[in-house]
Amino acid sequence: MRRFLKKTLFAVLLLGAIATTLDGMLSVLSRGKQFKPQADFNIINTGKAQARVVVIGDSRARYGVDPRMLAAALGERCYNLGMNGYPITEQLAKLRYSIHYNGVPELVVACMDRGCWQRLHLDTIFQYEQFLDDIRDPFVLDMVKDKVGFRPVDVLPWARFAGFPGYVASIVMDDTLSNAHDGFLADEQVMPHRALRITVPPYRHDTANFGSYLRAIREHRARFWPHARIVYVEMPFFKRDSNVVMPHLIGQLDPAYERAFTFDLSLTDDTALFLDRTHLNGAGAQRFTRMLADSLAATGYGSPQRTKAAP
Repeated sequence: MRRFLKKTLFAVLLLGAIATTLDGMLSVLSRGKQFKPQADFNIINTGKAQARVVVIGDSRARYGVDPRMLAAALGERCYNLGMNGYPITEQLAKLRYSIHYNGVPELVVACMDRGCWQRLHLDTIFQYEQFLDDIRDPFVLDMVKDKVGFRPVDVLPWARFAGFPGYVASIVMDDTLSNAHDGFLADEQVMPHRALRITVPPYRHDTANFGSYLRAIREHRARFWPHARIVYVEMPFFKRDSNVVMPHLIGQLDPAYERAFTFDLSLTDDTALFLDRTHLNGAGAQRFTRMLADSLAATGYGSPQRTKAAP
């Protein structure tokens, strides 16, 4: 019996050593690189996301705002923290994670759509690989530990990679993304014609939880980035008026540190600017980002005379 226990203990220790070694090797190989469209925590936790201007929002932001164009127009480093599939709670958690590793931004561009303030019907993990880069970090773990689908064993060495062979293969082969930069995904796909035949009901913003959305942003700002300003923009949808919530928002702004921009959204009629009915493609992102950059410049942001902190 004693011999069996010794062998068992030896096997456990050996497997633990192998798992720790493999985990360490993959962690070193993946450090500071992005292998999947939704996974950029490796970029953030190595300090490569240092930026004066950050973008928050869901996948509409991630596909719709090109930080390179903003940086060129404003003369400031920009980073897109858009988070696929999650409302404002997780968006702000990712912003706090970024602040921890990259410092406090000067301006936060909040890209809004209904998904940002609607509670999830099922609080589950969407695109698990979004968190694999750094799932053991307390900031990231706090985002996912109470969600349906979270695997507690992922805090153990190697376990987080189990079940994701494609992700491991990308790390081993150093297969990094070529269409991702500063958190933005430049997807050149054009919306297929079959999508045009889908009947879509008139677009209506449900503003029932919009007040909680604003409170969440303002409370987070007061606690973690009190000197930054906020710009709200509403993301375009194909064939839909996306300036629906702006009239509801403008009357609630605090002019000391908040602004809201509305745009000519004639681009929503152009199929060449969308990869599907709810997401801009790379060309659409350039069009939308150019309007955003022009609006920021028109308000004085990016000019030599602008102040460095909120008024």
